[in-house]
Amino acid sequence: MAADEKTIYDLVTEYFVVDKDYDVNDTIDIPPNYKANVLPKNKDFIYIGVKRTKDLSQDSPTRERSNFGKVAGRHVLKFHISIPEDNEILHKRAVDVLMPILMKQGVNFKFLKKGLKMSEIEGEEEQAGRDITIYTNTTLDKKLDDWTRFITEITTALVQHQIPPGYCVTGKGEHEINGCNYVTYRYERGDPPKDPVQIIHIDVPNQIMSTQYRPKTSLVI
Repeated sequence: MAADEKTIYDLVTEYFVVDKDYDVNDTIDIPPNYKANVLPKNKDFIYIGVKRTKDLSQDSPTRERSNFGKVAGRHVLKFHISIPEDNEILHKRAVDVLMPILMKQGVNFKFLKKGLKMSEIEGEEEQAGRDITIYTNTTLDKKLDDWTRFITEITTALVQHQIPPGYCVTGKGEHEINGCNYVTYRYERGDPPKDPVQIIHIDVPNQIMSTQYRPKTSLVI
């Protein structure tokens, strides 16, 4: 890629900017089958989603769910990727590296508009480290092994591009993935009695440790 060639991240963050209102019809098409828009309930986020096909049988929610997908769908499983929020160059590099991987897997995902930080969202300090959210609702046919390979690919790509993780996620209900310093997960509707993600183990060497977020405190005199 040429130095002056714009990436998908450049295009969507230049279109969807902070302090500007957008409606549901404001979208950007991302070939071959994605679109970008701003979340109606939280306009700080850019949402990258798979377009519904005319042949609904090709959409994951209508295909047969795997055993993993049944749990993910019932309990609303989300994965979070931690990338540096305090280094704009590394942050952009991480999203540029990850977007093709995420889109190849057919997942929906979101990240903050350029210039915003998860740790600085008012009242949401526990969100620090949830820099990219992956939704599993479009890939409920994926099996445990598929997700293990997927998370391994994410981790490997970040390590190979020398991108450290951002803050470690400490929010309520958040769980670590064995052997991974970049990806965590939570169930929106509470943990299942048997959590299949606990079985996942990521074996990628040379990972850098994530750092603990420490909220800024005001000096009281």
